[in-house]
Parts: sequence; structure tokens; C-alpha cells
Amino acid sequence: VKDASVDTVLANLPWGRRVASHQINRRLYWALSRELARILRPRGRAVLLTLERRLMSEIFGDHPELRIVHMRRLSYGGLEPSLYIIRPR
Repeated sequence: VKDASVDTVLANLPWGRRVASHQINRRLYWALSRELARILRPRGRAVLLTLERRLMSEIFGDHPELRIVHMRRLSYGGLEPSLYIIRPR
């Protein structure tokens, strides 16, 4: 995918419950943040679903190129994932 060529990314990320673990997610989410910064157009967005609230805040709270513009907590099968909208700064 070319740099700054994607309008929207939609992803149901691993939650670290049935698939992966928090340690694996940490590496995956950091790699995802770098790739989103590279591929998103200036007015693009990423919509991400995850249980990893702290990790999302850690990565995107101080990210130099991306920011969380919206977060909504959901309820699904006894779990409380969150839906994030991420945009370039």
C-alpha cells in the first residue's frame, strides 16, 4: 500500500483473550500504529475494536502522528470492548 493512500481502515483487533496475549498485542498494536501513520491520508481514519484500553491510550495518547478522536465502550457477550476512531494529527 502506498504512503498516505488509504481513506479508512476497519479492524477488529486481537483482544488477548482467545487469540494472542497482552505481550503479543503490545508488539502488534505498536506495529499497527506505525503502519496507520504511514498509510492513512491526511483526512483518513481508522476504526478499531479492542479490549486493550490501556494499551490504546499508551500508544495513541502520545503518538506524534495519530490521535484518538472518539472512543465508545460497548458490551458484547459479557465483555466490554471499546471502539476507537483514530485520525492523523
